[in-house]
Amino acid sequence: MYPVVLTSPCVLAQASIFNLIYSNTAMKFFTFSLLLFLIQSTSFAQRNSFRYQTGLAHCFFDGTPIVNSANKVIFGESQYLNRSNGFQYQRILDNSSRLQIDILSYDHFYRTYNFENLPALPPSILEPMLTFTARKYVDFQFCFLRHKPINKTLAFQYGIGASFRFATYRYAPPPTVEPGPGPVLSDNAYSLNPVDIGANVRGELTYTPVKWLTLFSQVNLVGMFFRFEDPFYATNVSLRPASKPLQMNFPSRFDLSLRVGVGFNI
Repeated sequence: MYPVVLTSPCVLAQASIFNLIYSNTAMKFFTFSLLLFLIQSTSFAQRNSFRYQTGLAHCFFDGTPIVNSANKVIFGESQYLNRSNGFQYQRILDNSSRLQIDILSYDHFYRTYNFENLPALPPSILEPMLTFTARKYVDFQFCFLRHKPINKTLAFQYGIGASFRFATYRYAPPPTVEPGPGPVLSDNAYSLNPVDIGANVRGELTYTPVKWLTLFSQVNLVGMFFRFEDPFYATNVSLRPASKPLQMNFPSRFDLSLRVGVGFNI
């Protein structure tokens, strides 16, 4: 008489699972499921694009230089064109719809002068005679776009979405002499650190020579509807609403940019 071996339910269940996996029917089902998963993963990957872009030109409609080419302007270091860069994620929702999420940065400062010719003076004497203007911001943008194919490699996309901007603006004209018994210099510098909420409207032309690579050019118009002071560095001093001849309205509510970039479709 052989001894009776009692096997626990957990061991029996584990043995049943092993037998199911190694059975012929189970292997076919497992192989089919794996192939289906890989096909779905490939399809998912083709729906995503990671992009880098740069803004070649920015027009703020306030008289400031567009591409650092205005007359009577002295540029700081690393100021060839505007320092405008960004990263974008694009998701293909369906054959005719796209979602784009952008993180964009902009950093531009310059000095201007109002006299005809720049005098040959030491920097310590010359710089106080110049007007310093600076604009920095970081944008978070979301946009839903319609996709219109032109041919197999070219397409046009257009859409509208929301924009959130964290910015720093500074305007510092030369000190002025106030009337009085003695020469009194008045500092007219202004600064603002707002949070702006608005919308963006964009149109872009895309070129996809191969499935994994896309080149694009984009026109992006941003308009700000609401402005809040920076919650970390709040200030009660506003910028001048108008100061000619440099600015018509600084900082402007609008930002029209021409952008180019490259995307990797993975």
